[in-house]
Parts: sequence; structure tokens; C-alpha cells
Amino acid sequence: MRPVTGTWTDLLRHPSPLDRLFSSVPPLRGVRLRSVTLDRSGPTVTLRVDLPGVPDLVAGKWECDTVQCQVRFLAVGGLRMSGWTPPVVVDVGLERLARRRVGVRVTGEGTRLVFVASDALDVGRVSAFRAGDDGGPHRFVRPLDARLYAGTPEPHERAFFEHL
Repeated sequence: MRPVTGTWTDLLRHPSPLDRLFSSVPPLRGVRLRSVTLDRSGPTVTLRVDLPGVPDLVAGKWECDTVQCQVRFLAVGGLRMSGWTPPVVVDVGLERLARRRVGVRVTGEGTRLVFVASDALDVGRVSAFRAGDDGGPHRFVRPLDARLYAGTPEPHERAFFEHL
């Protein structure tokens, strides 16, 4: 195994919507893990996280200090999870494996999630908000999300949590 070189966004299948908010997209270290969505039909794992760092490209336009997004891992196997009380601050480690796979290790205080996935990731549902107002208004990057959602929907909202 060898660590992923470059940034985690180098593994994205499509251009990153995060590039519209950050001059340099933060690493997946010290992220607040909000939710984990498992979908056996993929099989996929989607992590909803608050990224560290202030979105510098919209600082004057949007009154926000936190960016939240969903990162989806495809073709997941060997998943093991233990101890999680959301939200929790975690580090997401990626290691290159053979056959275009990555080993994923999510670790934080009392939290551990380990699995293997395709080395092609997706990111979506990108929004920005004020950290002290977790349930408050979110500014979504994608226009359709901005029309549909004012903030993060309730966990049962399948259209939001199961589709990017």
C-alpha cells in the first residue's frame, strides 16, 4: 500500500464543485463527520462532512465559515465500523491499492470505519453555512439544491442522502 499522492480531489470522477469555494481544497483531516450513508445497490458509502478551513473564494459574498459536502465512495467492500456518536471529528486516510482501488480509514475519538473502494470518488451536495448555526441556512453551490433545500434535510429525506 502507498498513500495517495496529491490531494484527495485528484480521485474525483468529475470536476470538483469545491474549487468554486476554495483556492486550495482542504484535506480530509480534522473533518466533522455528520453522517454515513450505506447503499448496498452500489455498493457505496457516502460521508457527509464539514471541511476544515474557511471558504476563501466566497468569503466576501457569502456569510459563512464552514463548507459541508458529501463524499461518495463506489464499489465498496470489506466494510467494518465501530463506535460512532455523531458528529465527531475524524481523519479520512486513503491508501492506493492494486487494481484501481483505495483503502479508506476513517478514525476519530471512539470512531472507526474501514473499507476498500474504487479509486474514483464523487463529491456533491456542497453547501456553506455559519458554524455556530448548524441547523441554520445553507448556501448550496448547485442551483437545484439551492432551490430545494434551505438547510440539511432530516435523515429520512432519501433524495438528499442517497443521491449526489
